[in-house]
Amino acid sequence: MPPDLALALFRAAEFALQRMLRTPPPKHVELIAELEEGRLLLSLQASGLSPATPLDSLAVENFQHWLSRYSGSLSWQDEGGGSAMLKADAPLDEINAAAGPSDSRSRPTAH
Repeated sequence: MPPDLALALFRAAEFALQRMLRTPPPKHVELIAELEEGRLLLSLQASGLSPATPLDSLAVENFQHWLSRYSGSLSWQDEGGGSAMLKADAPLDEINAAAGPSDSRSRPTAH
């Protein structure tokens, strides 16, 4: 996996987890990372959340853009009913390391 893709997945999960762990803490948090047919599927879900302020969509768009450079995808679902979920899907096969960014000036950031 290209380092830039690994970093984008880590930062997206870190961003979602920080959002989910705001006080009071959730009743349940589950992180699942699995390989399926040459793809890494990442799911981070929390339940028992207190109502949160609306999510800055620019942060999610930034991670979506970053993963799309590697033919991956990311979604954030927060229905406001006490649960939230981050889903990311990234190909591990057929990745051309040259397809994505490689210099330190273009790292994914949350806003």
